[in-house]
Amino acid sequence: MKIRGIFTAPPLLAIFLSVTGCDQLSIVDTSSDCIIKNMKEVNTDHAANFINIACKAKYSTTKTEIAFSDGEVNKLDGRAALNLTDEYYSGYIYNGNTNLTVSQIILTITAKKSDGGIISKNYLHKIYIPPLSRTDFRIEIMPESEMIPIVDPFAKKEGKQNQSSTSTLIKKSAYSWSISSATGYR
Repeated sequence: MKIRGIFTAPPLLAIFLSVTGCDQLSIVDTSSDCIIKNMKEVNTDHAANFINIACKAKYSTTKTEIAFSDGEVNKLDGRAALNLTDEYYSGYIYNGNTNLTVSQIILTITAKKSDGGIISKNYLHKIYIPPLSRTDFRIEIMPESEMIPIVDPFAKKEGKQNQSSTSTLIKKSAYSWSISSATGYR
């Protein structure tokens, strides 16, 4: 066992120095390039796993989410409407920011009731919108509704005592929306 460990240490050390950039003979730009370059002479799973971990650590691309300023949120624009058949609010959003990618938004959807009252609800939506591009969205909402009386013209003929009932009406024209806030990364 000790002899085997002595023979595997130098190749692993050479791979480590190569992956971490201590050899100046080759240039790699991404973790994928690093893995492909360093896998050529690998004969064991242990060495392959080591290369994979080292390359991914060296070329980590973790991005920190940031909250958009009011000015950056104002550069998000689009169109949307309530789909009356399935209670989804859908449309598209354009990201007018030149250096920010949108990862989530909070939509404020406002409904105006027939009595003049206004009800607003916020909806958090995960989304991916690169700079200067547009993306479609579709979110399920709880639409505001009103109960309206419906008179059944056949009730009297069929011998029913109750000639009216109620049904739910969802008012399409009473909705508006805005983007309250957004987060993303540079």
